[in-house]
Amino acid sequence: MIEVYETYFALLILSGFISLNLAFYIWWKYWLEKRVQPARTFAFSMAIVATWAFAAAMALISPNASQTYFWEQFKYIGILLIPPSWLIFSLQWTGRGKWITKKKICIVYAISLLLLALIFTDSVHHLIWSNIEYVQIGPYLDTSVIHGIGWWLVLSYSYLLILGGTFYLARGFVTLRNVYRKQAIILLLGSFAPWTANIIYALNVSIFPNIDFSSPAFIITGLTFTWGFSQFRLIDVVPVARDVVFENMSDPVFVLDTQNRVVDITPSAQKILNCDASEVIGKKAEEAFSDQHEFIKRLEEKKESQVEVCLNEKEQEYYFDMQITSLYDSHNNSNGRIISLRDMTERKQAEETLRKSEEAYRAIFENTGTATIIIEDDTTISLANNGFQELSGYTKEEVEGVKSWTEFVTDKDLEKMRGFHKRRREKHNESTLKSYEFQFVDKAGNVKNILISADIIPGTKKSVASLLNITGQKMVLNELRDAHELLYTVNKDLERKVKNRTAKIERLIKQKDEFINQLGHDLKTPLTPMMALVPIIKGKIENPKDKELLEVLMRNVYYMRDLVTKTIDLAKLNSDKIEFSIEDTNLLSEVESIIKNNHILLEDNHIDVVNKIDENIIVKADKLRLNELLNNLITNSIKYAPEEGADITLDAKQKEDFVTISIEDTGIGMTEKQINHIFDEFYKADDSRHDLDSSGLGLPICKRIVKKHGGKIWAESQGKGKGSTFYFTLKTGRTK
Repeated sequence: MIEVYETYFALLILSGFISLNLAFYIWWKYWLEKRVQPARTFAFSMAIVATWAFAAAMALISPNASQTYFWEQFKYIGILLIPPSWLIFSLQWTGRGKWITKKKICIVYAISLLLLALIFTDSVHHLIWSNIEYVQIGPYLDTSVIHGIGWWLVLSYSYLLILGGTFYLARGFVTLRNVYRKQAIILLLGSFAPWTANIIYALNVSIFPNIDFSSPAFIITGLTFTWGFSQFRLIDVVPVARDVVFENMSDPVFVLDTQNRVVDITPSAQKILNCDASEVIGKKAEEAFSDQHEFIKRLEEKKESQVEVCLNEKEQEYYFDMQITSLYDSHNNSNGRIISLRDMTERKQAEETLRKSEEAYRAIFENTGTATIIIEDDTTISLANNGFQELSGYTKEEVEGVKSWTEFVTDKDLEKMRGFHKRRREKHNESTLKSYEFQFVDKAGNVKNILISADIIPGTKKSVASLLNITGQKMVLNELRDAHELLYTVNKDLERKVKNRTAKIERLIKQKDEFINQLGHDLKTPLTPMMALVPIIKGKIENPKDKELLEVLMRNVYYMRDLVTKTIDLAKLNSDKIEFSIEDTNLLSEVESIIKNNHILLEDNHIDVVNKIDENIIVKADKLRLNELLNNLITNSIKYAPEEGADITLDAKQKEDFVTISIEDTGIGMTEKQINHIFDEFYKADDSRHDLDSSGLGLPICKRIVKKHGGKIWAESQGKGKGSTFYFTLKTGRTK
């Protein structure tokens, strides 16, 4: 007896080994590499067969009853997962994969898991095994059981799924042909051994009633399937069910029997014929498709044919190539017809578009307003429009297919034109001119200047050329060219004169600056002792009238000194040689310094100063020149303030790379004319006042200083009596 258990144990191990290796092979070969749909399910099925075999082997060699009981339960993981996997594989292999949804898969496996839960809790309810006895036979522990009602429930569920999968495989054996029928036989034979062994065990008709040979029987299954892989590409090439093919055909197809009744119809045909399969199957075609009159007329012709038919759907026309093919049985008797429709709507629309395009092209070609011709590869003119008739003097009949374009070209241009014609036909020649001029000879022998635009028609060796008569334009161009040459000569002479005059003016300006500079120095020399002596003389004279005369003299001397100083400054600022010492300068500090230096003058003239400049504004400036600039502008506002006093407001706004400084006063204001001249040298805004208080050079000096800093200066005023505002810009410096 012990030899039987040794053989049984060896068969279990062999079954598990074959099944596990077959699972790995299928997974690697057909799923990872080729993504054959049933391969994953098949590999999973073989893996759980191996689980069943190894668990049964462990139950046989366990050292005690509790461990044997555990492995007896554990092997049911394989027993309960194989049936749903077999059903799913059968559906996939027979091309019914669309039936398999995630919901359905979850349901069948959920039932298996519930039954597994029943098995693993059997120690509580004993619905699976009513009684279990263990018999030690050598090193093996035999198990004798009495099955409960739960076990028969597990068996019934498993057999139901197995029969379902086997049914679809058997149906495939009946309906399929060629290699697919052989594959179905192999799958059925491979599954027959374990199910037979399991039935024998369940009915308790085995000579070894306590031994279940279902798992060892999978050795036959594994070897059969391995042979199927090697000989018939078992799951590498799988059949596709007719209904899957039929349902997924993009071309509309339907089948009629001998009585002209609809027996099958594809979804695409239902859509185009505006019907539902449930409503038309069984009906005669003339009834089912009553609104398709042309279609019904073609079907009444009974014979095989291939015709073009127009179908209507929602007020839109579709064109189809209809193929009618007779169906015959094995005795060559007609048992119906299959009608297939190939959509040619796009082709018909393209043909119609092409026809309209050709009509439009013809209309454009004839009425373009420009002479146009089509030239063949051999230089013959194959098509000419009305414009060419008018240009050449020939009729179309005299030109088309008769004349070469070379007959319309003068001898001097002919060789050049032939070269262009040849190069246009050379592949990838992009350097050939497509537009150029030549001389055209018409029927009367008149020579005309023509601008031609020519190019190859894509996909052909034909050329299209448009010819524009530019004879009149050439005459005008010649006249314009002569006028242009004359104008060029005049312009050259004018440029020469302007250049000479500019050089002369530059010399005069230079001489003026040098003269002013020299004159200033010459005047400063006698003024120096006068400024020193006049105050001394004034102190020694006691006569009031004499002192009054000396006062007048002193004012004039000071005025002359100021005039000379500013004249020299202006001359220096006009020079390119003067250099500024530019540095980052706090604007507020410089302004406050100027206000402080002029506080007595501001108080004497009743001037209130409002300083709005932010303390953080930094400008790039020469401090000495900035001081002079601010002093000139502020004192200028003081000079032209009303006698009763005024307000001066200083502000600065920073924007990007520049700071705009404004000095606004409530003084006498300016007219637009005055604003246009205030920066001119020696100009005085109010010549009737302050004759000796202003030299007319302060604002020009300000303008030169700002310009040297790379900024700009300007003034604004609302008019007389409404005050003035002076603006200037300086570059922004870095904040310290």
